Parts: sequence; C-alpha cells; structure tokens
Amino acid sequence: MQYNWSYENSILRTKEKLKVNNEEQYSKFRTNTVLSNHIDTVLYSNEMNMYPFLSDEMHYDYMYHSIKPKKRFFKRRKQINHTNLSLISDYYKYNRKKSLEAFKILTEEEIKTIKNKLEKGGIK
Repeated sequence: MQYNWSYENSILRTKEKLKVNNEEQYSKFRTNTVLSNHIDTVLYSNEMNMYPFLSDEMHYDYMYHSIKPKKRFFKRRKQINHTNLSLISDYYKYNRKKSLEAFKILTEEEIKTIKNKLEKGGIK
C-alpha cells in the first residue's frame, strides 16, 4: 500500500485544508516523523508527541494552523550495503562504528578481495 502524501503537503506547502476521516489514511506518527526532519517544525512535532490521545483531526488541525507554508527539503540518508558492512566487520574484527569508517575508506576492489577471502565455498 502506497502512502498518500497529501496531508503532509497541505500542512507544509499548499495550505489546502483537507478533511480527515477515519476511512482515510492519516497517520499521526508519519506526520510527526516528516515534520521532525525540519528545523522550523521540529518543536511542533514534539508538542504533538506529548498528546498522543488527540484525535487525527485535532492533530491535523493543530499542524495545519500552526505551521507557515514554505518549501522544505531534507536529505535522505544514504543506504549502506549491510552485507559489505558485515564483511568488513568480520574480516577486521571491528564493531559497527569502526566498520562504517573503514567502509568509507575502502575501494570496491578491496571489498571484493575481502569477500573472496571470507567465502567459505559449498553449495549456495
């Protein structure tokens, strides 16, 4: 199921008032997570986290009327290949933090060499 971004867009950019029904897919958690990624809306998100008993409509209305419309962008976190990270961790006997540092330094060929050395063989 694909999430509908219309509620977050109406709060952050368009300011077109939407109706929140029980049938629709409004998620307080999702909205708070999106708003916590922006420095000017993080306090609003935190405020709503203190009142989890509020209805979806009350939550949406507070966010809609409190936040000024503006184009907001945030960088997505880069996904790291966890198999390569575990290979580095096993080969060098590093913890996760050190493995991340090593991953940034190692080249693709060095990672392939580590993969070949740790390969145990057998039927896959």
